[in-house]
Amino acid sequence: MSIAEQVFLKCLNLFYQSEKISAYGSNCLFVFQGFTTDFYQALNSCNVQYLFGVCHRQYPDVSIRALDRKFLVTSLCNASGYCWCFYEDFIELAMILKDFSIYAVNIVIVKNDLFEDDYYPIAIQDKKEILIRAIESEIANQENDLILNYYSDYKVEGDYLLISFVNKHYDFNIENYKIYELGFFDVVAGAFIVEAPSEDEDGIALSSLPEMKCKLLNGELSDASYCLKADNSKGIREQLRKINMIGKFYNVKFYLAGLSKRNNENKENQYISILKKYWGENASFRCSPFYCELGWSNKTVDISQGTIISDVIRQSDIALSGGEHHYSDIIVTAPTGSGKSLFFQIPGIYLHECHKEAPLVTIVVCPLVALMADQVRELQSRKVHYATYINSSITYQERQQRLQGIKDGTYSIVYLSPELLLAYDLSALIGKRKIGLMVIDEAHLVTSWGRDFRINYWLLGDYIKKIRKSSYYPQIPFPVLCLTATAVCGGRDDVIGSLQSSLQLTCYSEHMYIGYVRRNNIKFDIRHPFKEKKTDQEAKIQWTAKSIVDYINKDEKTIVYFPFIRQIDEVESELSTEHKEIYSKIERYHSGLENDQKYDAYNKFCGNKSLIMMATKAFGMGVNIGDIKNVYHFAPTGNLADYVQEIGRAARTLDVGYAITDYLPSDMRYAQTLWGLSGLRHYQIQAIAKKLYDLYKKKGHRNLLFSPETFNYLFDKQSVDMKIKSGLMLLSNDLFEKYHFKVISVRARKLFSTQYIVVPNSIEKAFLAKYGSYCKLMEDNCPQKEFSTSGKLKSTITKAGNVFEIDLAQLWENEFVNFTFADFKRRFFRNELFLELQVDGKNNIVPNYKLVISYNRDNEGYDKVVQLFKVLVQAIHDSFCDISKGFGGKEFSFKIFFDTFKNRYKKEVSQEYVKMLLDLFCYDDVNPFYQQHLHEPWKCVRRKRNNSENVNDGERYCIQAKNYAYTQPCLLTFLRQVAPNAPESEKYVAYVTVANQDATYQQLMASLLQLFDMASYEFIGGKNPQIFVRINDPEKLRKIACINQNYKYKNGILADIEERHKRAVKMMNRFMAGNFTSEQRWDIIERYFLGEDDIDFEENFLNSNKFGGLNFISTEAQNSATQVIELDKGDVMTEYYKNWNDAIDLPQCKLFAQEAIPLAKYANSKLCVNDKPVDCMYVWPDAKVAILEKIVSPQQMEMLQLNGWLCFQYEDIDILAIKQRLCV
Repeated sequence: MSIAEQVFLKCLNLFYQSEKISAYGSNCLFVFQGFTTDFYQALNSCNVQYLFGVCHRQYPDVSIRALDRKFLVTSLCNASGYCWCFYEDFIELAMILKDFSIYAVNIVIVKNDLFEDDYYPIAIQDKKEILIRAIESEIANQENDLILNYYSDYKVEGDYLLISFVNKHYDFNIENYKIYELGFFDVVAGAFIVEAPSEDEDGIALSSLPEMKCKLLNGELSDASYCLKADNSKGIREQLRKINMIGKFYNVKFYLAGLSKRNNENKENQYISILKKYWGENASFRCSPFYCELGWSNKTVDISQGTIISDVIRQSDIALSGGEHHYSDIIVTAPTGSGKSLFFQIPGIYLHECHKEAPLVTIVVCPLVALMADQVRELQSRKVHYATYINSSITYQERQQRLQGIKDGTYSIVYLSPELLLAYDLSALIGKRKIGLMVIDEAHLVTSWGRDFRINYWLLGDYIKKIRKSSYYPQIPFPVLCLTATAVCGGRDDVIGSLQSSLQLTCYSEHMYIGYVRRNNIKFDIRHPFKEKKTDQEAKIQWTAKSIVDYINKDEKTIVYFPFIRQIDEVESELSTEHKEIYSKIERYHSGLENDQKYDAYNKFCGNKSLIMMATKAFGMGVNIGDIKNVYHFAPTGNLADYVQEIGRAARTLDVGYAITDYLPSDMRYAQTLWGLSGLRHYQIQAIAKKLYDLYKKKGHRNLLFSPETFNYLFDKQSVDMKIKSGLMLLSNDLFEKYHFKVISVRARKLFSTQYIVVPNSIEKAFLAKYGSYCKLMEDNCPQKEFSTSGKLKSTITKAGNVFEIDLAQLWENEFVNFTFADFKRRFFRNELFLELQVDGKNNIVPNYKLVISYNRDNEGYDKVVQLFKVLVQAIHDSFCDISKGFGGKEFSFKIFFDTFKNRYKKEVSQEYVKMLLDLFCYDDVNPFYQQHLHEPWKCVRRKRNNSENVNDGERYCIQAKNYAYTQPCLLTFLRQVAPNAPESEKYVAYVTVANQDATYQQLMASLLQLFDMASYEFIGGKNPQIFVRINDPEKLRKIACINQNYKYKNGILADIEERHKRAVKMMNRFMAGNFTSEQRWDIIERYFLGEDDIDFEENFLNSNKFGGLNFISTEAQNSATQVIELDKGDVMTEYYKNWNDAIDLPQCKLFAQEAIPLAKYANSKLCVNDKPVDCMYVWPDAKVAILEKIVSPQQMEMLQLNGWLCFQYEDIDILAIKQRLCV
């Protein structure tokens, strides 16, 4: 028996004798998860029976495992007393049994709680390569699938493989039965005390602790002491308690050394020679203030650029040297213009020039193509010739030359987009060279609740982990440097913590440089102008135009930020009509412009040829213009952090600048709309899970590769790629939080997906002679049948030529090397790539999708679907007829449609799915001259987008086209046309033109059939790269996919994002509404950025000596000392009525009863605004809602709004807004 085995035997005796264990009763099955070989050997020596008889002292080899299911269940039935099994055994049982409550034993999952992140050492280390290969593989085969039943992910710590299990025990905690879970070492460690360290102990980094734990458990450490470099948190102390319990058997002790304080001495000018060599002899490092007591105070200390550069280089050198010393990642926040690029450019130069035999690569991940080119151009102008970039703006030939230059050492500072980095294996980018430093620029893009969230930044975390912590690549130690302009540190909106978690960083506090947030040379001018009898939108346009004219007359360079492009157009229209003489001084910048237009606008503004830049948030990252006097906001475009980042573009080189807004209480509705448009809904994430499960059932294996267009029924075509990736991220993270393993694994794919083309017969021979080696003929190109509404075959449509699958990657690399990636892709999808084969502009080679609709749902097939579909179509048809009869050409709400459809379609269906159904028949109210498109004859409902000043107003609809009456025969005809056409299968296969902007009838039918669970469909091909998803536990997806009225999936991550947005609105409204001085506003901002995100303005500021007694008075009431809202309660409604139906004689009672509005608390009340009474018909004081008896002054209404009251005159009620406030 080994020493380690003897140690574990002693621990097991302590475990079984513990009072905690006896509390579970005398009949227990202990399921051990994540222990080493010696531990399981010791288990065999205990007087506790293995559940399945004799263990033979062997850990289960899941790669070849084949157990008798009947034997497994029989063994569990016969279990009594104490017995044990491997977690792999439990997984086998869980795959057989749906309910453990009928068995006599209590099940206790015993976890190896030395490992806190749910990655555990595996006892069969000799099978390491097999397990890694199965987890990394995207090929479905029996051996891989068998392994993936048990393990979902892995990481490598030194020589040790750590595995993440497919956790099954969370599935069985039902109302009357619970599977227990406990930590083994928590039971046996007791109150073990860690002594104070001596001064000569070996230091170890927190990142190396998992490897040290593995060594300790295997008995490879003895007679030694180690000082752990980490903070003195409860979690760290708890880990040390458990480690030292094992360590005492080997005379090994782990102490907490704590984190060393940042040492800024003698580092400032260590690399000044590099700066002077390339930036000029007069160049010097600048000092900037950074917070030095994060979490304690706002105290700052000046730190030189040279000090941070020295730290970055030192961490790179430590990582390269390996050994006993361990490196830290680095995080730096500092405003644009503070010289952040030096923090990686000088280290990049050092890593190239000071490692001449094998120069190290510096990879800079940058989101902006233009910024990459600018920085490389600047470096090359300074004679740093080994900097380059790779992105979609260069030709394939140039890309290959640069890649070869990286591999042979010509280039060492390499700028890449996150998309391109994720699309390639590391060896394809750098060959056999080593990374010295990886830089993540604009790192705040990783925060999923942020306005500028980029999904590919989230995917970087797994990519970095695979490089640094796996054996799939040779392990490459290198630090990661994260840079961003402003980021919240701490609190509920903690960006710094989020990016550490998402990017899987280890950054010690002395390597975290959080820059000073305050810009005291920027003064705030938040105005509360009096609004005349205009809509808020009209007033804002007028004020903004007037402000622009003033700034031009005063010759002040100004950025004017707008939430939407539409508002830029409206202000521009106002200016061009009323102020033509100044129009030449104004530029526009937004995502709707071409790149050359944006470039021209930027240069004119930067070069002072124009004074005003009207822009959306697109004019943001990378903008570094020093002489901007003012930043004016039409309305806030995001949260407080977004606002601070935008106003921070003022006065970079000026003595003073101004942040200006003409604020109205409704301003934040624009940001809320932006969040709503870019965000996802819970039902959409649930639908993604359902679709993944459908694809899994259809394909018969867990490895899925699909085009984003497969989810077109959930999202619009323009945003489907980003939305589906975001949805997968939210689903994956939420499931990980619930089950502590990756239920689904998501990976980025290469830039090109599978593509199909139709080659006209007349040029097929010539085409194949030139490009045939890249093509494969598709045999399933079946003719498409069209029927009349009477059911007769009308025509049979065949393609103009054969359909081929084409390898675009190889085609670009070999035949179109002089095209950039973007140009090549654009030409392909515009039918302009093969122009040399056209004759008189004809014979286009047309890109196609492949659409496959599968009808074999539950083995019912197409015939059964026809019966179900007829019922659905009848309900749709009748619903449109009912609404047309009741409303004619008038507008109706979604609620009306939902209630009508629900009445007609007797089956259970969720409100969200009915909304998607209605959207399929809608066209947008884009202009009054819209004519229904012939290619979409089923669209008969005009959708009017929300232009209301109340963000809670929903969309309105109107039946416009007369052909709604033909819905039923039209849809049934389409169903005939998508009947199975693939030989001997229940599948319909069609190739659909990609360039068609309208939805085809095939797409309509695919969406309808998918929505109502009658069939599943898949798009293959398209403009977006394919996505790989592996389902590690299909059963968990199946549970989410069970969509019914009784189960509403709520995504925890999305719920958190929604809560952040609510807090952001509240924070911004209070920040804008308050009559604060500029100093006080910067105090608020600083507190928020340092983690105090729950600022109660009234409580914390009104009585604060620091902030000097603040209030929320408007500019119209500044002469008043206070603005207090008091309630004179009036009559208590419940003393007279039980509900609105009882109050039949009262005004608006029928409307309130119909909309299920709660009974008001008081009637005949008064709200007193500075002793001036406002008569109220009804009041809900807890929700701050009031129905007023008569019109009040604008000043009184504004004060009510600023104090959180929602008030309407009784003849002009916004019932949706009231319902939103009262019924949430």
